[in-house]
Formats: sequence, C-alpha cells, structure tokens
Amino acid sequence: MVRPLQFLALVKAAIAVLEDPNILKLDPGEGHTASYENLIKRKLPAFLCPLSLQRKVIGLLRPISCQVKEWREDHIHIFDKVCFRCINFCWTDNGRINRIETAKILVQCPDFTLKQRFALAICYWLVTDMRTLWEAMSTTESPIPQENSDESLWKEIIKECKTLLNKIIVDYKQKLFLYNLVLYSEQNPFQYDSLENKPKDLFSGIVTPEEERYILIYVLQNKWSLYNTSVWFSKMDINSQILILERKPYGVLKMFLVWPLQNHFMEKVNRVWFQLKKAHFLGLLHIIICQKIMMGWTDFEYIGLLKEFWYCSPVQFKKFIKPMKIYKVIEMILSNAHTEPYPKKYLLHSENNSRNFYDCSYALYNSIE
Repeated sequence: MVRPLQFLALVKAAIAVLEDPNILKLDPGEGHTASYENLIKRKLPAFLCPLSLQRKVIGLLRPISCQVKEWREDHIHIFDKVCFRCINFCWTDNGRINRIETAKILVQCPDFTLKQRFALAICYWLVTDMRTLWEAMSTTESPIPQENSDESLWKEIIKECKTLLNKIIVDYKQKLFLYNLVLYSEQNPFQYDSLENKPKDLFSGIVTPEEERYILIYVLQNKWSLYNTSVWFSKMDINSQILILERKPYGVLKMFLVWPLQNHFMEKVNRVWFQLKKAHFLGLLHIIICQKIMMGWTDFEYIGLLKEFWYCSPVQFKKFIKPMKIYKVIEMILSNAHTEPYPKKYLLHSENNSRNFYDCSYALYNSIE
C-alpha cells in the first residue's frame, strides 16, 4: 500500500522522538497517557506545533515503541538490558523495525561478544556472518573441525547452532528461535557458493515446506511472537492465508488489530463469521475495548471499528454477549454516553486502567485458544 507523504513524514518524526532515552524507557502499553503525551509534546520538532499533527505523532508513537518492546523481548536470550541501550534500529518507511537490516549491522558491531553476534546471525540466517564469526570464535571458543572442507566446516557450524539453541532457549520460546532461522532463510538466500544446493539436504531435518502452514498454526495456538507470526503470514500466498485464517481465526484476527493492519480487520473477519466461536468474538471485543479504546490508543479509529464489528456480527453472538457486563459498556461507547477519558465503570477487569489492561491480557491468554 502506498502511504501519503504526510504519513511518511509523521512516521519519521515519531521515530526521531522515540530515540530520546526518556521516551524509550516508557512502557507504551501502560495507562499513564497524560504524562506520556506531555513528555512527547515537549520533544516534538517545532514544525509539528499544530495540535492535530501532535495527536497524529502521538498516535503513531505508541505502536512504534511497542515494536521496540517486542524486539527486546524476542532477543532477551541474546542481549541483556544493558546492551539494549546502545542498539540503533533500522526502520522501514511505514515505521516498522527492519529486523534483518538491524541484525546485519549488529552482527558487525564490536560492542557485543562473538557469541552474541553468532547467535544473532543464526536467528536471522546470515550465512556469511555465521561462518565469519565461527572462524573468529574458533581460536578461543569453538573447536576447529578436523576435515578441512567447506561442507564439513558448515556441518560443524550447524552442530554449534543446534547446541547454542538448546543452551539458550529454556522457556516457552524453545522452538521459536529455530523457527526464526527457517523463516528468515527465505529473506536471506543461501550465500555460500561452494555449498550450492546442499543446504536443502542439510536442513531437511529441521522443517519441510509442507510443514510451514502447520508450524504457523502451532505458533498461533501457542501464542508466540506477534512479529514473527505476522511476517510469516504475510509471506504466504493468498490460499494459504485463507486456510490459516479459517483454521485459527482468533489468532489471525488478533494480528489485524495491531498497527498497521487494522484497515484489513473487517475484511478478514467477514470471511470467517461461521468459523469464529462465540468465545473468540468476546475475546476480540475485550481487545478492542480494554486494550485499545480504554487505553486511549489513537493510532486507529477503534470506536468506529467497534461499531462496524458489532453491527456486522451474527444475532446469536449479540445474544451471547447481552447478559454480560461488557454489553453495557458496548452500549455506552456506541451511544457516546461519555467522552474520554471514560469513567471507571467502563473498566471490566480492574478499577485501575493499567491494571485493567494487564488483567484483560492475562485472562484472554489463559482462557481462549
């Protein structure tokens, strides 16, 4: 999609503001909206004085800064919190972290250890860097293979990759790092000329093309990294996307409630009303209300989205919701009963706005598949 020039300029302004350490350390998901916005306004460049432009930058800044937070969470097994302070991200024009280009810079950065850089090269399938870093590590940290051939050397690197994976990943992301390797192999074509077409043989034990859709379904079911899921989904052909949407509608639709995909949410949900469970419908309502509207997110017109989502929903879904507290909240929001900020009676999980956000996230994580 071609973005208007004003949007591109606002994204650049938001990224410039985000690079301020005082902004970067704030949690964009928390409910400290007033202090958050006031700090941002003080950092905005002079040409963005008009209030309408300030609001647009603030609206963009929250989802953009959430990407930084998620990047940190996805790489905590490689970098500690101190390392995060010196990371300069590469960005796309629409304000998303270009993870591959960022990784290409970081693997060359002497501020990090060889093992950190090697682990990052594995994660993003930077083949040339994997070999270079392996050779740099070999003098002090890794055994040099006895056979002096490219293929044997590469097999030793793969062996070290698997060892590193097993040592580093100890939590719920045990396989996610491995999925990263496969995912990014498509974005970084095999670069080592001497191995030619052999990588398929070397990696046939990791995942086959036929398993790709099933892996994504597995990742959706286990609620892993939103970034990796959305990138993988976007790279699939339309038929595969429809299949995944029909198999796991709730997991896919959640992706389309996150910037910059919200414009396509109703298009996707209208495809799967018959596959969508009532519990999924309830969960999506909670996300729109508790995690977007009540948190003051302005990166999209969420009240308008709520109206369209509600009015397009099947009658039986509305009947399912009617006895619940959330039904009254929907009525009040759609009838414009109050202006922002909304009163506490709109909160469905806790009397504190920030606590309400996290309690909602926790409840949905543990109750909906």
